[in-house]
Amino acid sequence: MFHWICILILFIHTTTSFADEKSKFPDFINFGVEKGSENFATYSELEVWANYQGWSIDQDQGWMGLRNHICRMIPEEGYEFLMQKDPESKTGTYLYLEFTKYNPGARRPLLPRVLRIYVNGKLREVLEVGRSLNFQNPVRIWLDPSEYSDSRILIRLEPVGPIAKGRYWGIWDAFLSEKPI
Repeated sequence: MFHWICILILFIHTTTSFADEKSKFPDFINFGVEKGSENFATYSELEVWANYQGWSIDQDQGWMGLRNHICRMIPEEGYEFLMQKDPESKTGTYLYLEFTKYNPGARRPLLPRVLRIYVNGKLREVLEVGRSLNFQNPVRIWLDPSEYSDSRILIRLEPVGPIAKGRYWGIWDAFLSEKPI
């Protein structure tokens, strides 16, 4: 009897550990849940800063129901995070990233800025803003199943260029979807 109880406990522990490992990295992130440091900013704070620059800022759009008006600011040295695709699914997936997006004012154009997006170490997208450049949210990147091993997806966001100083770039949300939205 003791032997069977030990096997049952081992089975429960192993199953729980596997479930914990499987859910360790989410398939969506609503940044700002762990707010309370200088790495996060609210829409209101960014709106004041944008107005001071002579710009406006788009609100957190709430794609896939993810809206809290808090973004994770991307530091000069970059920022990376992990997500996980359902390991049972063998299809490709879309990675969606919603960034803070500023709009130029009548007399104040956006300063040139560049953000590189790497997925599992491979450069996948370059966002540029400037006088006549801007991007559309959410940024969509198609990922083939061969591009991520063990269903884990490492995203690295890296500001580059002469005006990479400061914290211009922020990310509201990130999520995975097997279908385009």
